[in-house]
Amino acid sequence: MKRLILTSIIILLLNGCRNSVNNQIKEDFTIDAQIIGRASICVDGPVDQIIVQIKVTNTSNQPKSFWIYKCSWEDSFRTDRDDIQLWHRECIGNFPIDLNIDPSKNITFTSSLKLLSDSIIDKPIYFRIGLIMLDENELKSKLINGLPNDKTIYWSTPIELDYFSINGYNKDDL
Repeated sequence: MKRLILTSIIILLLNGCRNSVNNQIKEDFTIDAQIIGRASICVDGPVDQIIVQIKVTNTSNQPKSFWIYKCSWEDSFRTDRDDIQLWHRECIGNFPIDLNIDPSKNITFTSSLKLLSDSIIDKPIYFRIGLIMLDENELKSKLINGLPNDKTIYWSTPIELDYFSINGYNKDDL
């Protein structure tokens, strides 16, 4: 009898472990974001910009898509800090498009960051960039109603931003 109970417990435990592994959700996309440089632009006077590159990779085994605006694609991305935003540019001919990515393929976006505080001068800060998954109607209404709270966001790993890197220094040279 003890043997039967022990065998039953082992079978239940093994099934539970197998089911928990099978129930893990593999993300469809990975986001790789990195700071690639710095530039100055003139917007009512010179403004320093931090240039960031965002690579979206389809990690599934089938084609995947997401909706973005053709020109102001930054509307489909956000950071996890209120004091760092992607620079939104004005454009002509802006409309939603369904962007398709084949398995193991990627698309790379390049944009500028807008720093809304001086907190970076004191110490390095870390932030992530996320791709917000919206359908066509949600993307259109986001401009009017703001971002829905229940949407999936695929986040990058944390990015370090410090005073030296935004001012063109390499700390390894110090």
